[in-house]
Amino acid sequence: MSVSIKDVALKAGVSIASVSRVLSGKPGVGAQTAERIKQVIDELGYRPNLGARGLVKRKTGNIAVVVPRGSYILNNPFFSTILDGIAKELDETEFNMLMSFTSVQQQRLLETQAVDGAILFSPRNEELSMDWLKSLAIPIIVVGSYLEDSPFPCVRPDDEEGVCQSVTALFDKGHRTIGLVNGPMSSMHSVRYYKGYERTLKRLGLTMNKELVFELDEFDGGKVVEVVSQFLQGN
Repeated sequence: MSVSIKDVALKAGVSIASVSRVLSGKPGVGAQTAERIKQVIDELGYRPNLGARGLVKRKTGNIAVVVPRGSYILNNPFFSTILDGIAKELDETEFNMLMSFTSVQQQRLLETQAVDGAILFSPRNEELSMDWLKSLAIPIIVVGSYLEDSPFPCVRPDDEEGVCQSVTALFDKGHRTIGLVNGPMSSMHSVRYYKGYERTLKRLGLTMNKELVFELDEFDGGKVVEVVSQFLQGN
């Protein structure tokens, strides 16, 4: 049998309103009373009914993490690390994380207002139209994308500077033959990686050797190992 907020109030000897204030973090309950309520909540194993609270607050308690091209994202250590960070931060809140991997799921999840906000991973306009996303009127953050004139805040790494630092670190260790294993040049990430690589070689006085630049069809750690192994075996 599930424990209700009324059960908590009865055992703690307080009103339902007091329990509700403690659960929502609102003032109006003394420190000792609040502590007693929290102890009773733990003892009874009470869990708020997020669905019922959502009807009252017009909130769902859910944050969508929209992941187009699921296998590509999940196999990429950059994005998997970010996912882990999102999950840990949400653990400190009352929000749940809902993930979707296909265009149909994404559209259904967002247009039904089943979430209070969304984090989009590298969205492409053919998958999720920016105009359509703006019409939803919910908070949206974009991760790892180079959308021109994005209507949403974008969080992304400095790809060019990252490669610059990597090449410089190898140079400082005495290496003078430095290659680049890159992704497809149709990706803005790849373009910026190449620019950083080319610029740093020039700055360090190293000659660009096109035979040391490898372009892969996709960002895949396994393929990187395969390409580098084949190159080393041939040399």
